[in-house]
Amino acid sequence: MAKSTAVKEGKLFIETVMAKLTGDKDKAIASRNARLAISATKGQISALEGELVKSEIDAENKKEMLDNAKYPTVSITDSEQYIKDIVNKQESFDAALEKLEDIKESIKYFEDQLKEFVA
Repeated sequence: MAKSTAVKEGKLFIETVMAKLTGDKDKAIASRNARLAISATKGQISALEGELVKSEIDAENKKEMLDNAKYPTVSITDSEQYIKDIVNKQESFDAALEKLEDIKESIKYFEDQLKEFVA
């Protein structure tokens, strides 16, 4: 995205900052801040999207581990350990799903923030 396009997209951001500032120097600061804020927000979304992929893979692996604990392919010799394994794998899977949801919520938050900046 061209520098001037980012500034146009950040019109609301600039107007908000300009309401707090006065003068030409202040307009330049507001313009630069708009570009930086938009860039930082896009960078955060990109980083979170990378984390989302990793978390999806982790959740899939944890689900597979849970399934393996529930449905072992070898004889169950210790029923107490069998149940402990299932509980531990379920807790691990639940934590992975929670992390996945947290990342999705964070992405939504920053996408909404970006929309606000470029409105």
